[in-house]
Formats: sequence, C-alpha cells, structure tokens
Amino acid sequence: MALGSPDLPAQRSLSPDVQAAINDTFEVFSTLTPRDLDASWQAFWHPAEQAAVDNQSLRQLPEELMGFVLANVVCLYGGKNDLKYFLPRLLEVAVQRPAREGVTEVLSRAYQAGLWCWPEAELTSVRRFLLAWWRQVLNEPVSFDTFPVDDALCAAAFAFNDLSVLLYEWGREGGLNATLHVMNTARLHLSEEGEGLHLALHPYWDQRPVQAEQFRAWLLSPAVLERLGNAAARVNEEPAHELLGATTAQLSQLVAR
Repeated sequence: MALGSPDLPAQRSLSPDVQAAINDTFEVFSTLTPRDLDASWQAFWHPAEQAAVDNQSLRQLPEELMGFVLANVVCLYGGKNDLKYFLPRLLEVAVQRPAREGVTEVLSRAYQAGLWCWPEAELTSVRRFLLAWWRQVLNEPVSFDTFPVDDALCAAAFAFNDLSVLLYEWGREGGLNATLHVMNTARLHLSEEGEGLHLALHPYWDQRPVQAEQFRAWLLSPAVLERLGNAAARVNEEPAHELLGATTAQLSQLVAR
C-alpha cells in the first residue's frame, strides 16, 4: 500500500487486545437493560427501533440506530443510564469503520454524562479500551485524509487527567506509521488562516484544556521536531516527503516565535 493511500478496507480488523477490551465493556455494563432507559425515549423511537432495542441483544443493534442514539442521548433526550447501556455498542461501531473518527464523540458524551463519577469498574473498563485502541491505531497504515490517532488521543483526554502515558508510547514507537501519524495529526491542527500560522486544536479539546496544552507542548517539543526532520530525510515517496518537510518547517516556525 502506498504511503497515505485512501484505499482503506470497508471494515477494520481489530487487534486481540482491542477486541478483548470491547468485550470487557459489554460485560462490565451488562447490568443495565432496556428497562433502565429513560421512559421519555419511548416517544421518540420509531416503532421498529423500539422493537429492536427491546428484542435484540445490544451487539445486534444496527449501526444506523447507534448514530441516532449518539446524536441525541444526553444532549436532547435520555441521560446517564441511556448512554451507559449503549456505550459498548457505540464504541464497537466507532472503531469498526476506518474512514470514521467517532470515538471522541462517544467519550465526549460520556464525559457530559459524568464519566468521572461512574463506578471504578466502569471507568477502568473505558480506560482499558482507550489504551488498547491507542496502541492499535499508532501502528495502522496512514491515510492522509483520516485522523484516527488524533481521534483516539482526544477521546482519551476525556478519561485521563494525564496523557503522558499515551504520549510516551507514541514517542517510543519508532515505526514509520507512528511517525507519519505525528505529521498527519499536526497537519490537522496547523492553520494559516486569520493572524498567520497557528496550532488550533479541535473544539472538542476545549472541554479538557490541561490535556490540550499537554498535547500542544508535546507536538512542539524538540524530540518531535527531530523525529519529523529525520523522517523527511529518509522518506522519498510523495506526498509523504513533501508533507513531512512542510509540517516540520511549520512546527519549527511556531517554536521559534
């Protein structure tokens, strides 16, 4: 596969660790049943959707229904129990489609639903999933049009007060894929609009400003700049070579201010 190829599979192959972590969330949150859902939801389900929720196992619920749940739970209808019931399936759907970055949206909803006050076993299960997912996406081939590593890290920021463990793993992972993900993630946040070049993280990060600053400082660190510069000197394939050089130059410009 060429570097940055957009030819992603229709469904992602999950590592054994990620699959085990997803299975763990289904087990940990299995105490909740459809009977625990907010009764007000009954008025908004389509009858077929209500029948699916009542009569199918959580793992069989269709992806389209999960999109409806994620768009509405906590924000419009339902509450903590609704999100916790659907959470394992929401996470499973979010990681199965390579072209989608949806883990952050799921964890943002969990944060709004009081994730930090959930029982320890539930919070631990969510964190286990996020760490397993992080390790998988660091080593996946890079598509320059999708940003799963940024999605995974931003999602983790809702469940971890300190991102140093994840950033340390990213720094320690010396493979080319992990390095290209550094470059690709920086590209996502670099902008020259308005008052010149700046590093503007996605608005999701606004909810976790301490973690956002930790990530920003890491992206602008000497070790990251050196890593990207070394990769630019080694990689000749385009557009990776040009993107590495341009990204390194832009980050260096920000550091020099």
